[in-house]
Amino acid sequence: MLGMSDRSPKSSRWVAMMLTAAIAMLAGFALAIAPVTQPEVTVTWPQEGQEVESTALLLANQTPHRLELELTGAAVQSASGGGGTVFATMRPDRVGVDETAGDIGIPGLLVSVSGDQLSWATGFERLESAWSVDDVWTLTSSVDGMIIERDGAVAAQWDTTLPPQIDALITDARGQEAAALSASVQAVDDASTESTAVKWIVLVIALAALVASAVLIRRDDRRIEELSAVAARPRPRRDWRLGVIDAAVVTAVVVWTFIGSMTADDGYYATMSLNNDEAGFVGNYFQMFNQPFAPFVWFWQLLDVWQQIGGSSAVWLRIPSLIAAVAAWFVVRAFVRSYVHLEGALQIVLVGLAGIVFVAWWSAFNIGTRPESVASLATILAVLLISRAIERSRLLPAFGAVVVASLAFTAHPTGVVAFAPLLLSVPALWRIASSNGSGLGAALARTAGVASGGVAALIAAFHDASLYDGLSSQRRFAAVETPVPGSMSWGVTTSCSSGVLRAPTSSGCSSSSPSSWSSGSSSPGSGTAERHSERSSLRWPCSVGPSPWASSSSGSRPASGRITSERWLRSAVSSSQSRSYFSPSSSPERSAAALVCGEACSASSPWRHQSPSHSRDRTTGTRGTPVSRNPERHRISDPSDSETWRHGSSSG
Repeated sequence: MLGMSDRSPKSSRWVAMMLTAAIAMLAGFALAIAPVTQPEVTVTWPQEGQEVESTALLLANQTPHRLELELTGAAVQSASGGGGTVFATMRPDRVGVDETAGDIGIPGLLVSVSGDQLSWATGFERLESAWSVDDVWTLTSSVDGMIIERDGAVAAQWDTTLPPQIDALITDARGQEAAALSASVQAVDDASTESTAVKWIVLVIALAALVASAVLIRRDDRRIEELSAVAARPRPRRDWRLGVIDAAVVTAVVVWTFIGSMTADDGYYATMSLNNDEAGFVGNYFQMFNQPFAPFVWFWQLLDVWQQIGGSSAVWLRIPSLIAAVAAWFVVRAFVRSYVHLEGALQIVLVGLAGIVFVAWWSAFNIGTRPESVASLATILAVLLISRAIERSRLLPAFGAVVVASLAFTAHPTGVVAFAPLLLSVPALWRIASSNGSGLGAALARTAGVASGGVAALIAAFHDASLYDGLSSQRRFAAVETPVPGSMSWGVTTSCSSGVLRAPTSSGCSSSSPSSWSSGSSSPGSGTAERHSERSSLRWPCSVGPSPWASSSSGSRPASGRITSERWLRSAVSSSQSRSYFSPSSSPERSAAALVCGEACSASSPWRHQSPSHSRDRTTGTRGTPVSRNPERHRISDPSDSETWRHGSSSG
């Protein structure tokens, strides 16, 4: 009986440790697949009470979820007296099929009129029909196909045709009311999600289980110390006094924070993080259709908060890396003084050499906004924690090393190096877990407890994202990184993808967007729009100049109906082939399609794009109305201007 009562507490401790670790891991994985809601983002054109007018419309994914178009014979008649373009989603000369060259063209949509014939063209599909003033035409396009109806009767149905790609909403039927010509675009905005109550509950469970695992491991460490000779082993003296070398190292990195040169990545990552507040997710912003960065997001979210506090000055942006540098140095110093013992002056020389190497290395690579500074600190700290675990035969430091390495990896893929000291120490840690005559069950329970620290990676990665975000992000990376035949001949096309695909922010880095506009308000002729969602997405669109269209966001939709990765790749490849929008002519008029290109393209164009600024009320969190610095500079040119369209490049 005494033996059983003696073993029972031990067994219960191991069972509790195993169950807690299992709960933490299950909750972490459940967090990735927990349900989320997605706002249904819809752009309507023209805005209520305004007349029809061409406008640029930049979508992060050019192919929307859904397009609905309605036009009447009056709009067709008006367009026939102009350039003949009733409705187009991109430059008319880039839509449709080049039958002689066998080129698929760009699968945009072009509705044009010539005499008594009304033509519908998208990709390989064509519809020619006579028209009359009394006609009412409707088009409905989604991932399930495209249907064109005339006066309620189906005129054409293409089941395999995707929604057309959209750069702009272009028409020659200017001055018409919305009743004559209108469009509705449901944008692809899958990465902007809201956590459900279920996801919040799972998150709390994962955090609680992670903390409980740490507490149980700590208690188990104390019991092992009491039963072993480790407790009697003298602890090494920790010398925390600051010395001349410490002052020199800290001074060097502080000075370099002020005088070190900036890099291109400083602005790149700062803008990515700042856009998180507007878009509701961390996206690539400058390229790759602003695809979500999940699961590597927490560092950018932290940098976003940092910029909200103190702005985006060069020195302020470097303070996080400076803090990491100072912390990393003291970790290095603690390791050297604890585990490398030399006599007298040799110890000082060793610490001094470590300081010189540290300053030279950190100043060259880790001062800036890149997350490698966090990965470096985590790797150094993991080495120290593992050394402490082996030295004292305790598993709590090993648990801490797993947590630190997990956070490093979810800050940036380069953080995976922080797992190296963990992998090297597996044999030693197993000896600790199975020490003092513990059975296999106890060793496995302790190992599970230490491994549960990896749940920190799942919490950091999916606390505000879904597994779909992470998988789709990696698919898009793979699609872009895989060379596409003919891509080397695109020339200016490739270099301009950043300017074309970037999403706007309140810093005014791109053209005006509904996401930067006041919620529930509109200003005629200023490109404003109504938003009915607390969390706005900046993945789309970029409206240049007077934009008589409005956007609204309401409700939520399930994950079904998304553009699949295969369809996205088809869209991405064909989109990249359509990026040469520049006119070498000196004409001051510019096409709507040309205006969607940003500053990155200015080197290849005789004109420079100037973006409107955005005001933002940081007290209330509402978005102010975008104010164009030069409205005339953003005016949409006449699509029928043959000089503008004729000189557009058609390479690719």
